[in-house]
Amino acid sequence: MTRNKILFIFFLLLILVCIFIGISTRLSYTDDIQLSGIQHGSSNPKINIMNNTDSFYYDNKIKDLTQLRNQSDVIAIIEPTGNYTQLSYTILAEVRIKKSLKGQLQAGQLVHIYEPGFIANQIYFSVDGYSLLQNSKQYIVFLKHPKYPEGYQKKKEDDVKFLFVSSKFGKYLNEPVFQRELLNKQKYDEGSLEFQENKDLSLLTTDVNELENYNKIKKEVLDWAKSF
Repeated sequence: MTRNKILFIFFLLLILVCIFIGISTRLSYTDDIQLSGIQHGSSNPKINIMNNTDSFYYDNKIKDLTQLRNQSDVIAIIEPTGNYTQLSYTILAEVRIKKSLKGQLQAGQLVHIYEPGFIANQIYFSVDGYSLLQNSKQYIVFLKHPKYPEGYQKKKEDDVKFLFVSSKFGKYLNEPVFQRELLNKQKYDEGSLEFQENKDLSLLTTDVNELENYNKIKKEVLDWAKSF
């Protein structure tokens, strides 16, 4: 193979790599714009739910408040600050602690929560029906520290990064309002279900029994939180 031919193949491969990086960067930038626009109503991605009942990270077999409390390292009333970072297959949300109900966090402290969902190609991929946090709303959340792989060198900021105990039953709007509406199954099956028309749902589900369980636990949570 001649030197010129080798150089030609090298530059061809280099161009292909640059094109791939450019496309990936553009898609990532578009996804970030979509994430920002969701809060302001300017973005309206379709919804896709990824059911992962046997997840290593989340317990979605929760039946009552006691189970949530026992599995939580932190329970708090929080409010999103509006700062969100899209990572691989998750969204890192910055929130402010309004009141600590369990754990060592203090009111006013800023922490981060890995939300079980992400934006890609103008689609909101929700893990197990998780509905994204909304700005200017307060939530009661049940959190745990992530399990880091063996050998991982923890950084100081990792101490204030959390996962939900459950992707389905790990957060509740701190208002005595109970969801009655299910997702439109026909629209979901058609792939035409849009985020903005469902953004106020606490749980993205078509299962009436699942929603009843969510509301039952929420009532327990709200009654318990009143004691603080």
